[in-house]
Amino acid sequence: FVSYSSIDRASIVEPLAKKLKESGYEIWVDNLGDEYVGIRPAKRWRQELANALNQSGVVVFIMTPDSIKSQWTQAELKRAGEAKIPVLGVKFRLLDDSYLNQIKIGDDSLTDLHYIDLVKLGYEKGFEALLSSLEEIGVRRVSK
Repeated sequence: FVSYSSIDRASIVEPLAKKLKESGYEIWVDNLGDEYVGIRPAKRWRQELANALNQSGVVVFIMTPDSIKSQWTQAELKRAGEAKIPVLGVKFRLLDDSYLNQIKIGDDSLTDLHYIDLVKLGYEKGFEALLSSLEEIGVRRVSK
């Protein structure tokens, strides 16, 4: 399950989802097209979103200035924490850290979450760290 701001869809989420899929992972993204699991036309989108989150093995949270201010991503993270679903934060842009303390993952704050910092690591090293983290959590690849 990828939690993100729709503003970041084309520039961040689409390329990341493609690379994760090429690495063998099944990716749930709400609105990327038929090649990804997501919300299909004529479905009740809020219920589909909730079902996908509840059934996910991990939430990959795309951390950008827009996503940390989004009420939707905040609700997704809160629900993930309540359901004890691991959250992997992936920082793609510089952030105002004062916002991180306000975002909750269950009862914890986002500042309690160790995240992958692509701003410091760069994309390739950061992506490798993401793959390693997914494996450590126990998320299985569907193909290679």
